[in-house]
Amino acid sequence: MLQCCRASATRAPAFRSLASISQITSSISPPNQLPSSNSSPNLISMQVRHRSNRSRRGLYDGADKRFGNNVSFSKRRTRRSFEPNVFTKCLYSEVLEEMVRFKVTAKALRSIDKIGGLDNYLFKSKHVTEGSGVRVRKRIEMRQSLDKKFGRENVTLTNKIPNTRGYGSPGYHHAPR
Repeated sequence: MLQCCRASATRAPAFRSLASISQITSSISPPNQLPSSNSSPNLISMQVRHRSNRSRRGLYDGADKRFGNNVSFSKRRTRRSFEPNVFTKCLYSEVLEEMVRFKVTAKALRSIDKIGGLDNYLFKSKHVTEGSGVRVRKRIEMRQSLDKKFGRENVTLTNKIPNTRGYGSPGYHHAPR
């Protein structure tokens, strides 16, 4: 019979006897039988890959921070991290007819080229599940539905009037000649 190594009353024992383990497992589900679909969903857990908050903010195409070791000549191992190759880039959306700024990895850029453009990537990639990619995809869907309904020449997504005199207009910083 296995006993707990620690004599602390505040924590659960680290080891239990074989009899108590068999009682716990038999109360969860009968042996060699999966729980039914109408039993509690906590018993069946799907394995979901972790995504960092950083990769949710851009187009990372599955690339994320990884961990490993620096190994010196003396074989001493020190922990280190491997960062994805991320940079900010403006990509052209053919449907929106504008440049859209993303934080994007080199891997995602290769995938965008391979699939055939930003719009195709946002709709076909399994890695675009949340964040800025989904927001732009929804804008593209809205634009496509408006194009179907009214025709491309009559659709405006915003009611902004172009500013011809203020900051950001052509020739603002230069004096007229």
